[in-house]
Amino acid sequence: NVESDEYFKQIKHAFNFIDNQVLKKHDYFHLSHSLFKT
Repeated sequence: NVESDEYFKQIKHAFNFIDNQVLKKHDYFHLSHSLFKT
């Protein structure tokens, strides 16, 4: 089924996008945290 294939592709894309946003925020938090420590 091509429709469900496309559907899952979009869901995967959305999850990847969310993952990337979370990772960026986590990295930023980690960086600022270590900067304040020094």
